[in-house]
Amino acid sequence: MRVLRPPLEFPSDHLLILLALEAVLLFLRMNRVRGLLARGVPLEGTVDRVYRPGTGAGSRTKVEYLYTGNGAERRGGYLKRSGFEPGQKVTVVVDPVAPKKSLIREIFVW
Repeated sequence: MRVLRPPLEFPSDHLLILLALEAVLLFLRMNRVRGLLARGVPLEGTVDRVYRPGTGAGSRTKVEYLYTGNGAERRGGYLKRSGFEPGQKVTVVVDPVAPKKSLIREIFVW
């Protein structure tokens, strides 16, 4: 005798919890970016490499950039849908307390 099971359904309350969690994470990320833009030190940087690490239709472009902070050359990277060109000059905003934390200003400020 074969027992038929109903198809598994994803409970709607789980979906609401996941959406709420995603909203909280987005809010925290926006606050972190806003804080770095407010207290960070702008430096000149150069886009070093632009490539797509994934292959799907939703894959984003990775932008790697170089900048010099506290006398040391550093590398940063960011996933972005629209790309930059290698060699392009960008403004890198660097956390003065933790110079490894940085972002490309042009991504967040228009």
